[in-house]
Amino acid sequence: AGYNTSVSALSMDYNSFHAQWYKYWNRKIKFFVTPELPFIKTFIDTNKKLEKYIRFTFKKQKQMEIWKLNPNTKKSGRQRLPVKQPSLFTAHMFKFIAHVFGIDLGDPYPKKAPKNLSLLYNHKSKPLIKISETCLVFSINLMAELLMLQSGKSITDSKLSLHESGKEVKNFYATRFRSISWKNCTILNGSGLSSKNRITPEQMLAITLFADAQNYGEKTFMTLLPIAGWRWSLLKRFNRKDTTFRVWAKTGGIDYVRSLAGILLSHSGKRLMFVMFTNDINKRNAYEKNPKKKSKKIQKKVWAWINWHTRAMDGIITEWIKKY
Repeated sequence: AGYNTSVSALSMDYNSFHAQWYKYWNRKIKFFVTPELPFIKTFIDTNKKLEKYIRFTFKKQKQMEIWKLNPNTKKSGRQRLPVKQPSLFTAHMFKFIAHVFGIDLGDPYPKKAPKNLSLLYNHKSKPLIKISETCLVFSINLMAELLMLQSGKSITDSKLSLHESGKEVKNFYATRFRSISWKNCTILNGSGLSSKNRITPEQMLAITLFADAQNYGEKTFMTLLPIAGWRWSLLKRFNRKDTTFRVWAKTGGIDYVRSLAGILLSHSGKRLMFVMFTNDINKRNAYEKNPKKKSKKIQKKVWAWINWHTRAMDGIITEWIKKY
C-alpha cells in the first residue's frame, strides 16, 4: 500500500510516487510513473491469468524497483505506490528537482561523508509540536516511524533500528509509570502497521494522561487531535448536534483492529480521558495467511467488520457523553 513505505533518515514527503496508466480503445495500455526516475521501471505484466484484484506485482532486482501492471486492468487510473529504497529515491528526486531549476548533478551513489566537509547550510524542521500535530491529525505513518527513530536516539544517544527504538520507548514508559505492568507491551514500530504490536488500554491511557499533563507552550495535547464532526478522521464521526466537538481523539486501525483514544467532553461538563480497542485476533491471523485477502469477497467481509465495530465504538462513546 502507498501508505506503508520503507523508512530512512533520508526521506521525502511520503516516500511514495504516483503510478498512472491509460487504457486505450484498442486495449493497449500505457503505464508510467510520476516523476520518471531511473531506478523505478514499469512494465505491463505478461501473466494474463492474474486475478483482477492483484493490480500490481513488484520485484526488486539489485537497485532496480520493478513494478508490473495487471494486463486485465479495465480502466485508466492513478495510484500511489510505496518506495522501497527511500535514500535512493530522495537523492534522485533532489537531482530531478535541481535539473528543473537549471542545475545538473551527477547520479547519486552511496558513500560515507568525508570528515573534512564544511557546513554550508543547516535547514531546521518545524518545531516538534507542529510535526506531532500533523502526524496525529493526518495519520502519517512515515512521520510516526521517523519520530520513533528519533525518540530511540534521544533516549540512548545512539542510532537504533525501529525495533530497538520501540524497546527503548517501552522502557521509558515502564520507568515512569511503575504502578502498572508493561510486561506484555510490544512496540515494533511507530506507526502501528503490524499485528504483532501489543499494548493494553490501561497502558495507552497512562501514555495519554502523561501527554495531556505536559506543557507544550501555545498548544495543549487536546488541540493536537482530530475533532468530532470537524477535523480529518473524525470529520464524519460523532457529527450530530449532541456529540460534535465533544470527542477529541486519535483514530487507529488495521484490518480487524480498530482503536480510538483521547478526550471526551460530557454533557454534564466533565472532561474525561478514554481508550477503546476492539479486535479479532483469530480473524486477523487467518486474513494474513489468506493469499486472496485483497479479493473483493474478502475485502467486503473486512469492511463489514470494520464498519460494524466502528459504529459500536461510536455508540458506546456517545452513551458516555450523555451518561457522565
